[in-house]
Amino acid sequence: MKRVFMALVVITGLLWAPSACSGETETAVTERRGVRDKAPPRIYEALSNHNRNVASSVELVFIEGLQWRGRSELTVAFNGGDQAAYRLIEEAVRDWTGNSSRFKFEFKDAAGAYRTWSDTDTAPAADIRIGFATQGDESGYWSALGVTADQVKAHKSTMNLDDISDDIVRENFASRPRAWSRSYSRGTVLHEFGHALGLSHELFHPDCQADLIFEPEEGYKPDYAADGSYKQDVQGRSPGAYLYMQGPPNEFGAGDALFALNWRYYSALTREEDQRAGGMGQPSPAVDKNSIMLYDMPAFIFKSGANSKCLISTPTISLSQGDRAFFDNFYNTP
Repeated sequence: MKRVFMALVVITGLLWAPSACSGETETAVTERRGVRDKAPPRIYEALSNHNRNVASSVELVFIEGLQWRGRSELTVAFNGGDQAAYRLIEEAVRDWTGNSSRFKFEFKDAAGAYRTWSDTDTAPAADIRIGFATQGDESGYWSALGVTADQVKAHKSTMNLDDISDDIVRENFASRPRAWSRSYSRGTVLHEFGHALGLSHELFHPDCQADLIFEPEEGYKPDYAADGSYKQDVQGRSPGAYLYMQGPPNEFGAGDALFALNWRYYSALTREEDQRAGGMGQPSPAVDKNSIMLYDMPAFIFKSGANSKCLISTPTISLSQGDRAFFDNFYNTP
């Protein structure tokens, strides 16, 4: 699926018009292979095995018990990929921490080399262990949620960034920082590190949950877009969010789709539903349409269609003010 992004450069949340002197005059066109967060079953097991106390939140949709409390640093290690990918991933993640003097992600060891881990490790090489699996259950773009990464065995990844190294080479992002700054790949890095910090999906907001069409509408007859994805049938009936996510280009399993879209399923899996009023989290008053944690979904997935509060026209590729407020509240406050 091809997505064309605006000819703007996004750097730590600010928009800049590219200039002719930048040396990058082309518009950024990136291939989006589907929605983020198709995780292996063991990540769900880590969630359900993690007992925690839940308190209210101040921004977005998230679970307070998932944050890395009392930590000023999280170490990061890689298995696979290359140095160019490591540098660009590290650059992107700085958007989360900014100029914080209280919290940082540490990618390098004392000698200044990027940390690495292997599938033979018996002790964790880092708090966040990034893999680049492109096949099997481990493939896709996903992350363990917050401190549940501690439940993951030392020889396993806590985050996977699939073929992002190939994207970086193919698009020559290492030599095109402006193109990288407005790419879907960079936005995916920010999204997955949002999960690593403890953020959930913005589609869990009550307004979005009430507006989503989860199941195929009665009488729906499967119909397909040019890319093979499900679309409305000739009578205008929706395939529903679950079926849409299970088709190309996303190809989620049934459990993945439920976990990504349905708050009640998610909260039950993480043993939280009985700790919430009405089974819902404590989100911000309004849906944050600029959040890096909000999926872009087609209008026919929502009951209110093009008027949905949760509909965005293009994937989010930078952090919102709400995303930053979340970080500041939990990681940048005395």
